[in-house]
Amino acid sequence: MAATDELAVLLARDLRLGADISNPVEVAELLRAFKAVEAEGQIVSLLARNPAGNIKLDNLFGVISCLEALKKCGADDQVRKLSVRAAADAPLGEAHNVGLLLDFLSRVGMADQVAVLLARDPARQVVVNLHRSADSLLPTLHELGAGEQVTALADRIVANAPFGQPDTIARLSEALLAVDADGHAEELERRLKATYLSDEEWDPADPVIPRASDEAGDVIPVDRLPAAGHFDRFLEADDHATRFRFGREPDGTPAEPWTWDDLV
Repeated sequence: MAATDELAVLLARDLRLGADISNPVEVAELLRAFKAVEAEGQIVSLLARNPAGNIKLDNLFGVISCLEALKKCGADDQVRKLSVRAAADAPLGEAHNVGLLLDFLSRVGMADQVAVLLARDPARQVVVNLHRSADSLLPTLHELGAGEQVTALADRIVANAPFGQPDTIARLSEALLAVDADGHAEELERRLKATYLSDEEWDPADPVIPRASDEAGDVIPVDRLPAAGHFDRFLEADDHATRFRFGREPDGTPAEPWTWDDLV
């Protein structure tokens, strides 16, 4: 028996023993495995169990993986059924996954389901407080022409921007400019300046977004915070709260550890 035939037999046995068709990841893995060994009969058997109607929607990334696997297997009816369920009921907390679902629905020509998903107001549902991927949804919304959703998400991103994380602020600013949200990028800059330095202390020659150092190693805004009377803001940036726990020397290096007895 050829190796591919043996694998098909083993996969078929696993299927008979009870594959969990409520688990989108497991279904996707089985479909990909059957497709790889051209086990068409096993694909038919699995699809006959109606995974699209039984899959749990709580793992949106898994649902998207399953949709892709179903599409590659040519199971258009199952793709349609699962897409309808996902657009209407899938959780919208993770911006990156919402963007992936919108992209899939758009690619397979399900404009009606794109509309259903957008009607659920994902821009106001996704989590933005950690800013790990909220901005990743902006390009997809922009490409779909969902201007109101772009504006709503941009509003939330600016309102919750973590100014103690300069690299994140830089990424958010670039993301906003890329979707023509220039006003929001300007507001991000304005709030950044207000958070770190007053207008009188701000040097227009410095980068708009403060970083630890530029390529030349020149001192830039975040490093001027202590001298400007904003040591509390300085401690919010990067790992400064840990590195400068005992203070900061005039040359900018962390102070040596000390105790109250050392002050006697």
